[in-house]
Amino acid sequence: MAKTFRCQIVTPTAEMFDGDVTYVDLPAWDGQMGVMSSRAAMLVSLGAGRLRLEMGSGGRREFVLSDGFAQMDQDTLTLLTEVAEPAESIDAADAERELAAANADLARSQDGRPRGPEAIEEIAKRQRLAMVRRSVARGRNAR
Repeated sequence: MAKTFRCQIVTPTAEMFDGDVTYVDLPAWDGQMGVMSSRAAMLVSLGAGRLRLEMGSGGRREFVLSDGFAQMDQDTLTLLTEVAEPAESIDAADAERELAAANADLARSQDGRPRGPEAIEEIAKRQRLAMVRRSVARGRNAR
């Protein structure tokens, strides 16, 4: 049996998870990253993506994360994130609507002027999150 370690997921409004896991697949800003027990200390930026937890008691949990940081210190992985949404609570139709709205916002100009870089980045962030949510919901429904 694989050795467990503690994992915590915290948002500005709630603690979303605190438990023992054997493996975590997290969305670092530059790609997916795996974490196991006894890993060296680290601090990484999180991007938008799927978080997979292999539970110490068996089974798996999935979340959608967006932005924040992951820190591994003394066999405890702490994820501080803006968004942590359990996969089972995501509705595929809602995710499709969010993506369509973000795409429409990107296509629309502001009073005939091009959008500024900050507005474009904010819309791109919404698009990425909606695409991840849609992907997770579709994957869950396919099982």
